[in-house]
Amino acid sequence: MLSCLNPCLADAAESLSAGERATTKKGLQIALPQMDQAIETGCSTVFCNFSFSDYIVIDDFENPNPAENEYVYGGKTYCINTWVMESFNEWIRYGKENGVEKVYMQLMSQELPGLTDTTPSSAIFHAFDVWTDVGRANVEKFFACAAKYMPLVDYWIVGNEVDEPHHYYEMGNVDTDTFSKNYEATMRIINDKAKIYNPKAHVMFCTDYFWNSTFGNRHKTKDILNNIVTLTAQDPYDWGVAIHPYSDPLTDANFADDYVNGLVTNDENTQIITMYNLDVFTNYMQKSQNLYNGKVRPIAITEIGYTAYRNGTVEDQLAQAAYFAYAYYKAEANPYIDAFTIRAYNDAPEEAAQGLYFGLFDLNGNKRLIYDVMKNINTSQSRDYTNQLLATLGVSTWNALIPGFDNLSFFKEKTFGGLYYDSILKRYVYMKSGEIDRTYSGFAASNGLIAYIINGMGEDTLNYVVKTKVGAAGTKINVDILDNTTVDYYFMDDESIAKVTSDGTVIPVSAGITYLDILSDNGTAGGAAQIKIEVATPFKDVDLNKWYGKGVAYVFNNGIMTGYNDGVTFGTNDNLTRAQVVTVLYRMAGSPEVSGTVPFPDIVYNSYYSKALVWAYQNGIITGYKNGLFGPNDKTLRQDYAVMLYRYARVMGYNTDMINGESYKDVSDYATVSNYAQASVYLMHDRGIMGMASDFKPFDTITRAETATMMMRFAAGFTQ
Repeated sequence: MLSCLNPCLADAAESLSAGERATTKKGLQIALPQMDQAIETGCSTVFCNFSFSDYIVIDDFENPNPAENEYVYGGKTYCINTWVMESFNEWIRYGKENGVEKVYMQLMSQELPGLTDTTPSSAIFHAFDVWTDVGRANVEKFFACAAKYMPLVDYWIVGNEVDEPHHYYEMGNVDTDTFSKNYEATMRIINDKAKIYNPKAHVMFCTDYFWNSTFGNRHKTKDILNNIVTLTAQDPYDWGVAIHPYSDPLTDANFADDYVNGLVTNDENTQIITMYNLDVFTNYMQKSQNLYNGKVRPIAITEIGYTAYRNGTVEDQLAQAAYFAYAYYKAEANPYIDAFTIRAYNDAPEEAAQGLYFGLFDLNGNKRLIYDVMKNINTSQSRDYTNQLLATLGVSTWNALIPGFDNLSFFKEKTFGGLYYDSILKRYVYMKSGEIDRTYSGFAASNGLIAYIINGMGEDTLNYVVKTKVGAAGTKINVDILDNTTVDYYFMDDESIAKVTSDGTVIPVSAGITYLDILSDNGTAGGAAQIKIEVATPFKDVDLNKWYGKGVAYVFNNGIMTGYNDGVTFGTNDNLTRAQVVTVLYRMAGSPEVSGTVPFPDIVYNSYYSKALVWAYQNGIITGYKNGLFGPNDKTLRQDYAVMLYRYARVMGYNTDMINGESYKDVSDYATVSNYAQASVYLMHDRGIMGMASDFKPFDTITRAETATMMMRFAAGFTQ
């Protein structure tokens, strides 16, 4: 007997995050530096773990910003490496530039005095301490750092499978009500901090597949959920649920027979929620008391996997691929599920030891059948890869399992609830009178007027973009809201980039990207939409959405790098010359008046760099080659640039002490840096300026785009 999901798609209630849903629901659990795995497999969603305890420095050192990211407890100083968060944010940016649309970040921590519960136990992770004044203050400080330095995170998940507290969220021997109260307090702190930097962010409660069970001394998920609903009723916010509906048992991919053990039933008293009875959970979340502003809260399957071995011993790649496909189609057909995130790209040795082989690849790097199925399942070739699996499931068509299967978005453009998947815009849009007017999605329309069609406030409009440039006239935004909600006022997130008048006219100020919030219903929760504002530089070869965009905007706005003489070329991929390096540093220092000469016979006086060169030489920032030349047109090596930055920092009176110990040893090629440059290169890594991906590449030349990014990071990483 195979379980079938049977929602009436035409009459389905609206989901809170329907407008925020990614193009498809396919996702992958990764470590952020493995973002290419998600891009390679065509995922629109990624799920990542962030353990505070992995990035805490416990030492005596000089911290440039202790008020923000440091606390003292028990005579020890605890400081979080915010540069790690910034580097993670850049990995997220990279993913979003390459097809990833939603990022779920799971916040956890091992025991840390002053920040977490300290109950002696064998738990892997401990609850965040919000029940003492000291603990709560530290938790607020650290979550504020996470929100500030990782603003591109869309969903913040509090802990892992917290219904099993003595393993994943240790809080001591407290009852369910006390546990729920403290847990919700943590959710609220994260929600409040996250929305400062990303108004569209959500916080999420996390559970495994146990629903009405106290197995293993756990709290009942249903009871925790009900408590959180009650605790947030008077002061509501848009939290959601991250659920892990694995098969039962985990060693068997076949979830269609989960009912056999009697723990998985099709009613809300079920002990366990798997993909067999997932609609029990989504139906429960549709109950009126569980809604937020009349809509179903965000629900995401952030971890799920299907083993390639039955009972841990008999290899069955067909079953793994078949039940993955069945589960994914069920998730796609359910309008209340926002994401379906596969557990692993590769098998994990510790899971394999338990008979669990969830990877797309085995421990030896061999690709499994599930890889190609997963990679193509949300494309127009989906059936070509999954029809071969029907016999394993005991049926001849997918419609026998998934009502409405032929109407899934990757088969037909028109989908449930009036949603339309636009293959040009590559996103869901709403139809008006049966047609799509694409003028709202780009920089178009006459007389500076751009019209936007929004199907109700609260829809995700981040793909709607107003493009303007520094010095341009204001652009009037005309918003047509289909549910007749009136616009009360406009609010610009970053007024240093653009301002907005009361009638919705966007006025560019400086280069960069910001967001225009359109508020209605007196600005109440759920009464907002958002439009992306791009204020371009004059450079035709610069895309502010690329990894270097913020850096180029920074150096342009501050007059540090002005581009080439034609006025429209920045030269993002051109190598930086030594003359250009000293010019950049000279401008960074404020272009002070200088007099005198330099001893280099190969320089040209009265050139664009001559004053900068005199300044740099007189201040010991450059010394020239051993042969007496300077080499103004020579390309700059990355390690030489680090040396000049180090000397510049000393000249400017900045603190140049290492604050993160020997963290540079985490970079693969740290030992290849030349002796004369080691202190400089390692300091640049220490401050989050260089080597933040995987290597330093000390002998590579540096590009102008890289320079712009490093100068932006330098300004943030050094203080007097």
